[in-house]
Amino acid sequence: MGRARISEEGDARDQDAEARKIRGSGNVYLDLGQDDADVKQLKALLAAEIIKTLDRDKLTVRAAHARTGIAAADFSRIRNADPARSPSIAWSGSLIGLDRVLKSN
Repeated sequence: MGRARISEEGDARDQDAEARKIRGSGNVYLDLGQDDADVKQLKALLAAEIIKTLDRDKLTVRAAHARTGIAAADFSRIRNADPARSPSIAWSGSLIGLDRVLKSN
C-alpha cells in the first residue's frame, strides 16, 4: 500500500487512507480468497522450514536424499516452490525425516 498522494495544488485527498489498516488472518491465501487456503498455507510453512534446514546445514537436494531416503526430486520441487506437484504429506515427511537424520548426526 502506497503512501497518500498529495496533488500539486496541495490537497490531501487520500491522506486518511494511509492511516487505515486492515488486520489479516495470518493466512495470506485465505485473505485473498483462494481455494484450499489452509493447504497452501501449510505447504508454504513446511517449505520454508525444509529450505531453512537445507540452507542451515548446507545440504544439496542429493545430500538430503542420501540422508533421508526421500527423493531428491521432492526436495528440488520444494526448493523451487512447486507445491502443486508435491503433496503436503511428502513435505512433512521430508521435514521430519531430515530433522531426525540431522539430530542423530
